[in-house]
Amino acid sequence: MKREQWLEMQWFKENPNKVEFYEHRPIPIQEWIDGYSDDDDSPSGLRHIIRPKIREILIEIFKEPGRYDEVVIDGGIGIGKSFLAGAGTAYLMHRLLCLKSPKDYFGLAGTVPIAIMNMSVNATQAKKIVFTQINDGIRTPWFQQHKYLPDNSIMSELRFSKSLEVLPGNSQETYFVGFDLYTGILDEGAWHEVTKEKDYAEEGYLAMQRRIKSRFPKLGMLFIITSPRYVEDFVERKMKEAE
Repeated sequence: MKREQWLEMQWFKENPNKVEFYEHRPIPIQEWIDGYSDDDDSPSGLRHIIRPKIREILIEIFKEPGRYDEVVIDGGIGIGKSFLAGAGTAYLMHRLLCLKSPKDYFGLAGTVPIAIMNMSVNATQAKKIVFTQINDGIRTPWFQQHKYLPDNSIMSELRFSKSLEVLPGNSQETYFVGFDLYTGILDEGAWHEVTKEKDYAEEGYLAMQRRIKSRFPKLGMLFIITSPRYVEDFVERKMKEAE
């Protein structure tokens, strides 16, 4: 018996109350990153490509599920902001797909899918994040082994089984508010348009935050990633609020 199959069997044995709702064992974050193959030399997980600091931050975020519901990543180009958000989102998708029926588990009626939404300054940037970083994250062995891969016939979004979708959008679109939003990524948070009438980053943030917290309290997550722009920009304000 392979190690992961044995661990899953042991997890259900130790948590008999989970059998009703879970199809798979949710893998702890450190194990998810470092790999869970029987072969120590196999490129499983993210251990061969992840930077030590990004690994440390991901473990801090997810080692206690529900401890954090918002993550702000502010820094220069190339530090791994998008990778961190993409890997974190893939991990959250894995936890959803461990459930037999995520919608039933959370008491969500109707046919509206559970959504993960990336909101960026424009559609091109949004797709860059969705279809590279998140897509890379779901190429880890767990998704492959359980055949939880997106429908290749649909290019505008990533559509999975169990009524789960990953959607790109930009700061002037609000169609995501019709979904049961589990995770939001506000990309380039400091660079969204601000007019006299509207702060697009603030409005998008509030819309995503409200939907996540109303449907998935203490379980959903909102990532804000950006490079700095100016003193007292949107992300700096959020950092000060958090402090």
